[in-house]
Amino acid sequence: MVDIRKKPIWLDCDPGHDDAFAIILAAYHPSLELIGISTVVGNQTLDRTTQNAYKVAYIAGLPNNIPIIRGCEEALCRKQIKFSEVHGQTGLDGTDIPEHPEYKTLIKQQDENYLWNIYQKIVDVGRPVTLIATGSLTNIALLLKVFPQIKNSLSEIVLIGGCIGLGNMTPSAEFNFMSDPDAAHIVFTSPHVPRLVMIPLELTHTVCVTPNVSERLRSLATPFSSILDHLLHFFAATYKQVFQFDSPPL
Repeated sequence: MVDIRKKPIWLDCDPGHDDAFAIILAAYHPSLELIGISTVVGNQTLDRTTQNAYKVAYIAGLPNNIPIIRGCEEALCRKQIKFSEVHGQTGLDGTDIPEHPEYKTLIKQQDENYLWNIYQKIVDVGRPVTLIATGSLTNIALLLKVFPQIKNSLSEIVLIGGCIGLGNMTPSAEFNFMSDPDAAHIVFTSPHVPRLVMIPLELTHTVCVTPNVSERLRSLATPFSSILDHLLHFFAATYKQVFQFDSPPL
């Protein structure tokens, strides 16, 4: 049951180091109620991002009643790109995260009606939901096209994507939008979005994991904090190599 004192959110993501932390923050922030997670191809293949979402849910102790739904495995119209240079071949390189013990069983139980499943879970909340997208917008675009009535169950869509100045893929393109620009166009022009909040690349670059943050995490000295520390260490190294950042954005 959703706590009426909290804001209900649905997280659509492509874990990825940054989205691993997004899942944890969404699940445990005191003002948020995470009602579900959907995965999309992006930082890695859909198989990888879905497996990673289950791994993070397992190590973070998310309750089993928070569904993880495997979404779309390719961009709408174009060849899919990945971000292996930053996130590695697994999408969560840097440490060995234990597999969710029920992963294979749970995946086999999922059917191809993922859009319906996402839609129904959001509608069942019974009050407006904030839909947060931290990856490419493929799932969101399809959801708006197939179930335009979802507008009645949403308070807003909050997305991370795009840029005001320089991109991180080309001088003018940011990764999430470049992954599926057709999906981004659908979302931005849809009449079925009650409110759209865009968090551009520049804003994400103001939230960095400084050495002080890393040290505070390391000082917790738990198996969970150790995994997170190793993830951040890998992410920091690749982000510095690719983008020359002293501290990686989260």
